[in-house]
Amino acid sequence: MASRSSSEDEQSSLPRSSKDEVARTRQDMCNVCDHKTDAGSSVLKNERLLPSDDSKLYEGKSRALLSKDVTQSSKCRSLPESSESSQALYPSLPTNQDHGTFKSTPSASYRKEEDMVVDDGDDRGQFLGISQDKLKKLEDCNQHFLDMAICRSNHFDIAETEKAQRNVSLPARSADQKHVNMPFYQKRGSDERWKVIKEALRRVKEGCVLDDQLKELILRYNGSYRSKWDFDGLTFFCREMMEKYSAHQTKTDSLDIFTILPKMAELALSVESIVPTQIPFLKRRQDQSIALSKRQIACLLAHAFFCTYPMRNADPVRERHSFGSDSLPLPTINFSSMFKFNNLETTRNKLLCIFNYFRRIDTMDADKKVIFKRQSIKPGSFKWKESRKRFTQLHVAMYGQIEKQKGFLQVDFANKFVGGGVLGRGCVQEEIWFLASPELIVSRLFTEGLEPNEVLIITGSEIYNEYKGYSNTFEWTGNFVDQTQSVGGVKVSQMVAMDAKKYYQDDNQFNMDEVDRELNKAYCGFYSDCGKGVDQLPAVATGNWGCGAFNGDRHLKSLIQMMAAAEAGRDICYFTHGDKELMQKMHEVHSFFTLHNITVGNVYEMIGNYVARVKSNVGFLYSTKLYDYILMTFVGVKFSQETSV
Repeated sequence: MASRSSSEDEQSSLPRSSKDEVARTRQDMCNVCDHKTDAGSSVLKNERLLPSDDSKLYEGKSRALLSKDVTQSSKCRSLPESSESSQALYPSLPTNQDHGTFKSTPSASYRKEEDMVVDDGDDRGQFLGISQDKLKKLEDCNQHFLDMAICRSNHFDIAETEKAQRNVSLPARSADQKHVNMPFYQKRGSDERWKVIKEALRRVKEGCVLDDQLKELILRYNGSYRSKWDFDGLTFFCREMMEKYSAHQTKTDSLDIFTILPKMAELALSVESIVPTQIPFLKRRQDQSIALSKRQIACLLAHAFFCTYPMRNADPVRERHSFGSDSLPLPTINFSSMFKFNNLETTRNKLLCIFNYFRRIDTMDADKKVIFKRQSIKPGSFKWKESRKRFTQLHVAMYGQIEKQKGFLQVDFANKFVGGGVLGRGCVQEEIWFLASPELIVSRLFTEGLEPNEVLIITGSEIYNEYKGYSNTFEWTGNFVDQTQSVGGVKVSQMVAMDAKKYYQDDNQFNMDEVDRELNKAYCGFYSDCGKGVDQLPAVATGNWGCGAFNGDRHLKSLIQMMAAAEAGRDICYFTHGDKELMQKMHEVHSFFTLHNITVGNVYEMIGNYVARVKSNVGFLYSTKLYDYILMTFVGVKFSQETSV
């Protein structure tokens, strides 16, 4: 009887689905092997897979594919029968018993965010990869922290104008296309509206406003919206707070809104001296940054609460803020949409966050700055297939709040109009973050909708509110004191608002134009133009970006972010939102990439091969997930090499 090759023996021991996939990926293996690295050699042709003790990394689902094959090579030692030795070297790795044989299984990547089951058991502190305390943080970059925060060629420090009012000309009294239309701007040469606003604010400052009276005062200078605006949510909240405060409810004792409202009105009345110059729009297709003091932000947000900004009430999708023949795609800023009776508990807890923020007007470090930077990359300038960058370090955990990961570049899963539904019904990742840190809401005042190659980076904001829950379970739980240190008058915190694309069908995102769009968006958010070496950049804290209501595939989106972080030279700290399988798969694939010096360009080609499979057979998307396909293909290269020997 003819002897069987080691490759044939191995394939005969695989589950049928895995054998079929190995056979079907022969051409893909050749394509990957033919891709040249920067050293000029084939990425895998002259390498043995899993050399020496590093093979212990692969105790996961690929073990069944790898272990017997490795024993056939005189240059490789076999995987241990027990997982004890690998657990000693890598205590965070899952054991054999957690996995079983390598096979394609239904993935959590097709479950929606709200469908995920949170396990409160022993997995809560579990992570794989490098320890989080070994990742580089903003504190390690103090010498160029502020360089990363601003656009050096186009930066406006509005905070400084408040300190030097004598040398600053008063802002123009009429609107234009380049600057925010302020409440005191004249309309058709008249400042009648501003007079009405000031009179209303004086009444609030004097403390003689209750329940429906606040609504009536706001509608005096917003008469055209009298039949359109619904204040039932605000009215109900005010009455509830009055009852609770009078009954000495301990939870809201410190939130006497009827002492907070007069402070807000007093602050709003001082807008002409607090913001003594024009605020430029952060316009599309322009890299630009502005700095505002915390006092200025509080003043601007007070005006948003009292709905004083003219022509800023329209839904940006349906109607645009127009000046003549041009139009500005701006989000709403007035709080009128938050005052509706959308959902009693959501409205109540959002307003608690807002009032707690304003309660701290007297104690906040008002001169500290927050910097807002619009950043872009040139469309079509990047060729991902040609990238020779190697993958950076990964920390992946099941649980963690991105907004609490101070010291990292924190990713806001943004809407193209930053803040999303924070002033309306929305209450998911971005909206909750903006409620925990209301200073972020002011970005809606001057930030036009983001283009596919643009992001907004916000540096120096702080958290004011503690909370729990998500979406309909969101609940304000009290005041939060942010102890983050400052450098140069700016809190050492940085977040990037980057909007993923929404997909209405799962397979639509498996198109290389769509992959390029998301890669470019993530890279735009992660790269820094500060002129410093990439080895000095802090890690990215992120998670399942665009994988909730936007229907993104978790395998694809996590891989895209790892690729973008590698290209930008940043390590990555990833939270899977309770998805244990995704955590394990990410670590398994990332370990393979780093062990064998797989480049971003190699992986881009592999995604292209996978996309071609999906296009020819949509069912392939559900039978074989992306990470499974990548492992089978790269491991399959080894089968091909051994068969040809």
